Amino acid sequence: MDSEDGLESWKTKIPLIFIKIAAKLGDCLKIGPINSTAYNMLLQPNIADKKDFIDFTSIIPRNLQQGFATEPLTVQSIWHARLYFLKPIIKIVLGLFWIMTGIISSIFVYDASMQIIISLGFDKQIAPYILYGSCFTDIILRILLIIKNKINRICSLQILLILAYTLLLTYLKPILWLDPLGPIFKNIPVILLTLVFMAIERDK
Repeated sequence: MDSEDGLESWKTKIPLIFIKIAAKLGDCLKIGPINSTAYNMLLQPNIADKKDFIDFTSIIPRNLQQGFATEPLTVQSIWHARLYFLKPIIKIVLGLFWIMTGIISSIFVYDASMQIIISLGFDKQIAPYILYGSCFTDIILRILLIIKNKINRICSLQILLILAYTLLLTYLKPILWLDPLGPIFKNIPVILLTLVFMAIERDK
Protein backbone atom coordinates (compact mmCIF):
# COMPACT_ATOMS: atom_id res chain seq x y z
CA MET A 1 0.00 0.00 0.00
CA ASP A 2 1.34 3.41 -0.99
CA SER A 3 1.25 6.40 1.27
CA GLU A 4 -0.04 9.77 0.11
CA ASP A 5 3.48 10.99 -0.70
CA GLY A 6 3.99 8.22 -3.24
CA LEU A 7 6.37 6.12 -1.15
CA GLU A 8 5.62 2.63 -0.01
CA SER A 9 4.54 2.61 3.62
CA TRP A 10 6.78 0.62 5.95
CA LYS A 11 8.09 0.79 9.48
CA THR A 12 11.21 -0.59 11.10
CA LYS A 13 11.71 -0.47 14.84
CA ILE A 14 15.27 0.30 15.92
CA PRO A 15 16.14 0.05 19.63
CA LEU A 16 16.76 3.52 21.04
CA ILE A 17 20.12 2.48 22.49
CA PHE A 18 21.44 1.73 18.97
CA ILE A 19 20.35 5.15 17.74
CA LYS A 20 22.01 6.80 20.74
CA ILE A 21 25.27 4.91 20.12
CA ALA A 22 25.18 5.88 16.43
CA ALA A 23 24.62 9.51 17.43
CA LYS A 24 27.64 9.45 19.76
CA LEU A 25 29.77 7.93 17.00
CA GLY A 26 28.54 10.67 14.70
CA ASP A 27 29.65 13.28 17.24
CA CYS A 28 33.13 11.77 17.44
CA LEU A 29 33.74 11.03 13.76
CA LYS A 30 31.75 13.94 12.29
CA ILE A 31 31.07 11.97 9.13
CA GLY A 32 27.36 12.30 8.58
CA PRO A 33 23.98 13.70 9.65
CA ILE A 34 23.63 11.29 12.57
CA ASN A 35 24.66 13.09 15.77
CA SER A 36 23.38 14.01 19.22
CA THR A 37 21.68 17.16 17.92
CA ALA A 38 19.62 15.16 15.42
CA TYR A 39 18.94 12.51 18.09
CA ASN A 40 17.63 15.09 20.57
CA MET A 41 15.44 16.67 17.88
CA LEU A 42 13.87 13.28 17.12
CA LEU A 43 12.95 12.92 20.79
CA GLN A 44 10.86 16.09 20.62
CA PRO A 45 7.22 16.07 19.42
CA ASN A 46 7.30 16.48 15.64
CA ILE A 47 3.74 15.65 14.52
CA ALA A 48 0.95 18.22 14.40
CA ASP A 49 -2.28 18.99 12.62
CA LYS A 50 -1.41 20.63 9.29
CA LYS A 51 -4.54 22.80 9.53
CA ASP A 52 -3.05 24.72 12.45
CA PHE A 53 0.16 25.16 10.47
CA ILE A 54 -1.73 26.47 7.42
CA ASP A 55 -3.80 28.88 9.55
CA PHE A 56 -0.70 30.22 11.26
CA THR A 57 1.64 30.52 8.24
CA SER A 58 -0.73 30.63 5.23
CA ILE A 59 1.57 28.03 3.67
CA ILE A 60 0.02 24.89 2.22
CA PRO A 61 2.38 21.91 2.65
CA ARG A 62 3.06 19.74 -0.40
CA ASN A 63 3.63 16.02 -0.45
CA LEU A 64 6.73 14.45 -1.97
CA GLN A 65 5.24 13.89 -5.42
CA GLN A 66 4.10 17.51 -5.66
CA GLY A 67 7.50 18.73 -4.52
CA PHE A 68 9.33 16.68 -7.15
CA ALA A 69 6.89 17.84 -9.83
CA THR A 70 7.36 21.55 -9.11
CA GLU A 71 11.08 21.41 -8.28
CA PRO A 72 12.70 18.69 -10.42
CA LEU A 73 16.09 17.33 -9.47
CA THR A 74 19.17 19.06 -10.84
CA VAL A 75 22.47 17.48 -11.81
CA GLN A 76 24.00 18.93 -8.65
CA SER A 77 21.36 17.41 -6.38
CA ILE A 78 21.68 14.02 -8.09
CA TRP A 79 25.47 14.04 -7.63
CA HIS A 80 25.06 15.12 -4.02
CA ALA A 81 22.58 12.34 -3.30
CA ARG A 82 24.76 9.68 -4.90
CA LEU A 83 27.98 10.78 -3.23
CA TYR A 84 26.64 11.79 0.19
CA PHE A 85 26.89 8.40 1.87
CA LEU A 86 30.05 7.50 -0.06
CA LYS A 87 31.85 10.46 1.53
CA PRO A 88 32.17 8.98 5.06
CA ILE A 89 33.02 5.57 3.55
CA ILE A 90 35.84 7.07 1.47
CA LYS A 91 37.11 8.93 4.53
CA ILE A 92 37.24 5.80 6.68
CA VAL A 93 38.66 3.60 3.90
CA LEU A 94 41.47 6.05 3.14
CA GLY A 95 42.28 6.39 6.82
CA LEU A 96 42.22 2.66 7.60
CA PHE A 97 44.18 1.83 4.44
CA TRP A 98 47.19 3.86 5.53
CA ILE A 99 46.83 3.03 9.23
CA MET A 100 46.88 -0.70 8.46
CA THR A 101 49.73 -0.20 5.99
CA GLY A 102 51.78 1.49 8.71
CA ILE A 103 51.00 -1.20 11.29
CA ILE A 104 51.63 -4.12 8.93
CA SER A 105 54.86 -2.64 7.54
CA SER A 106 56.33 -1.89 10.97
CA ILE A 107 55.22 -5.06 12.80
CA PHE A 108 54.03 -7.99 10.73
CA VAL A 109 56.37 -7.68 7.72
CA TYR A 110 59.20 -5.86 9.47
CA ASP A 111 61.99 -7.91 7.87
CA ALA A 112 60.61 -7.48 4.36
CA SER A 113 60.16 -3.73 4.94
CA MET A 114 63.74 -3.45 6.18
CA GLN A 115 65.05 -5.29 3.13
CA ILE A 116 63.26 -2.88 0.82
CA ILE A 117 64.69 0.16 2.64
CA ILE A 118 68.20 -1.30 2.65
CA SER A 119 67.88 -2.21 -1.05
CA LEU A 120 67.25 1.47 -1.73
CA GLY A 121 70.78 2.19 -0.53
CA PHE A 122 70.15 3.26 3.07
CA ASP A 123 72.45 2.10 5.87
CA LYS A 124 71.27 -0.73 8.13
CA GLN A 125 71.70 1.50 11.18
CA ILE A 126 69.28 4.18 10.02
CA ALA A 127 66.85 1.86 8.19
CA PRO A 128 64.72 1.22 11.33
CA TYR A 129 64.37 4.96 11.92
CA ILE A 130 63.22 5.48 8.34
CA LEU A 131 60.73 2.62 8.61
CA TYR A 132 59.23 3.63 11.94
CA GLY A 133 59.28 7.33 11.07
CA SER A 134 57.38 6.87 7.81
CA CYS A 135 54.92 4.41 9.38
CA PHE A 136 54.30 6.70 12.36
CA THR A 137 53.70 9.67 10.03
CA ASP A 138 51.24 7.65 7.95
CA ILE A 139 49.33 6.46 11.01
CA ILE A 140 49.09 9.88 12.69
CA LEU A 141 47.96 11.68 9.54
CA ARG A 142 45.32 9.06 8.81
CA ILE A 143 43.98 9.16 12.35
CA LEU A 144 43.63 12.93 11.95
CA LEU A 145 41.87 12.33 8.64
CA ILE A 146 39.25 10.18 10.36
CA ILE A 147 38.63 12.28 13.47
CA LYS A 148 38.95 15.81 12.07
CA ASN A 149 36.14 17.67 10.33
CA LYS A 150 38.06 20.20 8.22
CA ILE A 151 40.54 17.93 6.50
CA ASN A 152 41.55 19.60 3.21
CA ARG A 153 44.94 20.57 4.63
CA ILE A 154 45.50 17.05 5.92
CA CYS A 155 44.61 15.61 2.52
CA SER A 156 46.92 18.08 0.78
CA LEU A 157 49.77 17.08 3.08
CA GLN A 158 49.04 13.41 2.43
CA ILE A 159 49.19 13.93 -1.31
CA LEU A 160 52.50 15.78 -0.99
CA LEU A 161 53.95 12.94 1.11
CA ILE A 162 52.71 10.30 -1.34
CA LEU A 163 54.25 12.24 -4.23
CA ALA A 164 57.51 12.55 -2.29
CA TYR A 165 57.56 8.79 -1.58
CA THR A 166 56.74 8.06 -5.22
CA LEU A 167 59.46 10.32 -6.62
CA LEU A 168 62.06 9.04 -4.16
CA LEU A 169 61.31 5.37 -4.87
CA THR A 170 61.20 6.05 -8.61
CA TYR A 171 64.63 7.66 -8.44
CA LEU A 172 66.23 5.05 -6.18
CA LYS A 173 64.56 1.90 -7.50
CA PRO A 174 62.37 2.43 -10.60
CA ILE A 175 61.93 -1.35 -11.00
CA LEU A 176 59.35 -1.13 -8.19
CA TRP A 177 56.90 0.23 -10.78
CA LEU A 178 56.81 -3.32 -12.20
CA ASP A 179 56.36 -5.03 -8.83
CA PRO A 180 53.16 -7.16 -8.98
CA LEU A 181 52.13 -5.91 -5.52
CA GLY A 182 52.22 -2.34 -6.78
CA PRO A 183 54.11 -0.56 -3.96
CA ILE A 184 54.39 2.54 -6.19
CA PHE A 185 51.60 2.06 -8.72
CA LYS A 186 48.95 1.95 -5.97
CA ASN A 187 49.77 5.57 -5.17
CA ILE A 188 48.04 6.75 -8.36
CA PRO A 189 44.48 5.57 -7.45
CA VAL A 190 45.06 6.59 -3.83
CA ILE A 191 45.92 10.16 -4.88
CA LEU A 192 42.94 10.30 -7.23
CA LEU A 193 40.57 9.02 -4.53
CA THR A 194 41.98 11.59 -2.10
CA LEU A 195 41.34 14.35 -4.65
CA VAL A 196 37.76 13.11 -5.08
CA PHE A 197 37.27 13.19 -1.32
CA MET A 198 38.64 16.74 -1.13
CA ALA A 199 36.19 17.79 -3.85
CA ILE A 200 33.13 16.46 -1.99
CA GLU A 201 34.30 17.04 1.59
CA ARG A 202 32.39 20.30 2.09
CA ASP A 203 28.60 20.31 1.92
CA LYS A 204 28.45 24.03 1.14
